[in-house]
Amino acid sequence: MSFFFNRSVLINNPLRIFFLCGSSYKKRATKIELNGSVYEIEDKRKVLQKFLEEAYKDKNFRSIILEDNFMFSNNARRHLNYNHINLKSLKSIELLTSLYSDYVLIVHESFSTAAEIGMFSTSDFINSKLMILTPNVYSVEEDYISGFMKLAYQNKYYPSHNIKTIYYNPGIYNFHVSDQVRKLHTFFIDNEVKGNLARGLSEYLDVLNAKNITFGKKQGIRSEFKNFYQVVDSNKIDVIFNSNDLIAYLIALFNIDAFRVKFIGTVDMSHLMRDNKPNRRKSLFKEGTEIVEKYLKEAIYNTIRTDIPNIENEYDSIENIDSFIKFSISHEVVAFKECISYYLYILYALSYINIADEDTRFSISNNFSPVYEEYKDLVQEVKSTKKLWSGR
Repeated sequence: MSFFFNRSVLINNPLRIFFLCGSSYKKRATKIELNGSVYEIEDKRKVLQKFLEEAYKDKNFRSIILEDNFMFSNNARRHLNYNHINLKSLKSIELLTSLYSDYVLIVHESFSTAAEIGMFSTSDFINSKLMILTPNVYSVEEDYISGFMKLAYQNKYYPSHNIKTIYYNPGIYNFHVSDQVRKLHTFFIDNEVKGNLARGLSEYLDVLNAKNITFGKKQGIRSEFKNFYQVVDSNKIDVIFNSNDLIAYLIALFNIDAFRVKFIGTVDMSHLMRDNKPNRRKSLFKEGTEIVEKYLKEAIYNTIRTDIPNIENEYDSIENIDSFIKFSISHEVVAFKECISYYLYILYALSYINIADEDTRFSISNNFSPVYEEYKDLVQEVKSTKKLWSGR
């Protein structure tokens, strides 16, 4: 059975991913005493996560808090480190998350979040996705948007570099660093997103609706397609994905029965020099990445073949695809294979896939099927190769 991607498909309820960043993350509620009463306050990112899920129940809005799924230790039961998913550094993790995300929400009130803003804003593409949430100056007695940041990101003379910024009114309490030093700490009042913050977020989120995914041949300087291939010389082809659309093609693969069977198959770990959890997880993600990459490249090869029926004679067979087709994403910050490996991490972080049977295989969660079925029209299976190559 062969399969290929359709040229133009409208995804009615696409998966929207939001990367939530902030200062020191607290998984458990913090108890504080305020005006003689004791309150439990949740980490702001957890409150934002709840807001996205509850305010947009009818949409596939999902958020990722890196600390919920990632740590440097090798011993955590569910947490991964970047070595497990075959990436080189935490910077790669954050840059890839921002590339795949629809928005990167940064709760900014510290030096560390200022550094994150600086790192992300080096790319104009990622910069356009950034959204800074920061307390207003009257609440915390200082402006967290420094003079330098105003010049860089709130400059009326260079608006193309500006970052979306939402000011909100937080609750505040005194945090005693020592007997002599205190700092104002903030929280979302009633552990809710409301008021100016809710209105500001809704302005950007309410317009995220259906999404059109297109693929085709680039002709001339500009392409009418967001995802395209171009013939660069007599024996080479470049395939370039829009980074926000790549995930759509990868998700669509789960609608192929043969792919799902292959993806959840047990991985042979007998090759490991040291058979332990970290090495098993690394091997599992490597194998999963290779499976996804193989099916994606086969689908693209077949899609191009609908334009070039004799592609095997003009170029080469699918077995040698890497010798004549180069795959990349727009605004690429890491290697293409790493993008696919990190895609699996996103599915894992969203609990759409899990690690099973003593770290030897992946399983697919039931709550993932309604999501990938939204993309079923993007991929097409045909039993007759004659029908496939006769044109559409």
